[in-house]
Amino acid sequence: MTIPKPILSIIQDKNPEFYQSLQIRLVRMQRSGAYSAQMLAQYAGLLFLLSQNPGLVAVPNQAIDAVLHSHMEQPEFAQDMARLFGDRAAVEHVPGAGSKAGFAATKALFEQEFQVSYEGGAAACELFIKGDRPS
Repeated sequence: MTIPKPILSIIQDKNPEFYQSLQIRLVRMQRSGAYSAQMLAQYAGLLFLLSQNPGLVAVPNQAIDAVLHSHMEQPEFAQDMARLFGDRAAVEHVPGAGSKAGFAATKALFEQEFQVSYEGGAAACELFIKGDRPS
């Protein structure tokens, strides 16, 4: 059995520019002390999946959703998203829209990409990049 690489190492290997931009935001969020390194890494992983999979409509787990809500409350959120996603810019968060099928698909993609468990229950929302959501 191989030991899985940490989420942030995989992101750094696959997209160093995205990793560098993301790292600045994560350090700022970590300073707040509200979230564990694991929660921030999972949040980073989901943002990375959104960046690499146009059209992905992700259903975050509850831990990722908690980090997302905290980030959305920060004045830097829109600027952070613009730096991460460029002209695609905004991450859209649709409360009450999460589905079991969407969560299962997100979980499978996350676990395949990062070789770690996507633990916890589904949040009751969807997350996608504005302009990427399929009709």
